Amino acid sequence: EVTYDRFDLLYWPHFNSQHTKTLDSSRVFREIVSHIKGGLQSVESDEGKLSRQDYLSLSENRASSLSKQKREIIYDIYQSYERMKMDKGDFDLADIVADLHRRLRINKYEGDEMHYVYIDEVQDLTMSQIALFKHVCQNVEEGFVFCGDTAQTIAR
Repeated sequence: EVTYDRFDLLYWPHFNSQHTKTLDSSRVFREIVSHIKGGLQSVESDEGKLSRQDYLSLSENRASSLSKQKREIIYDIYQSYERMKMDKGDFDLADIVADLHRRLRINKYEGDEMHYVYIDEVQDLTMSQIALFKHVCQNVEEGFVFCGDTAQTIAR
């Protein structure tokens, strides 16, 4: 499994140095797992990821400290990362979440239905991870309680 530490140690040194010298590895990894592969738009996509254009448009559609040019570089790194990951036979948590979404879309959830779901430390989950809960609890209007503290968000 590719965690941030593995990404930083084994992947980051192999990306284009012209790209990596202008960005922080933790920011790039967070963009990949939280937005390119972990956002709500990525869940709705058949590929389980944002297209380059959709990712670039995030700089226009929301308050963001990343320019379109930086997003271009991050997407280039993302594509290199995916190629390297495939070559090594590695995976990351976002790959598992995307696969679960795909399987649940095709096969539907057939387990026990929950009426209420309580999630603590929600700040540590991506939107695509949170979206998985809708498969086990159809009570979207009042069936979810999310607790968390954005001041405790795990990020380097």
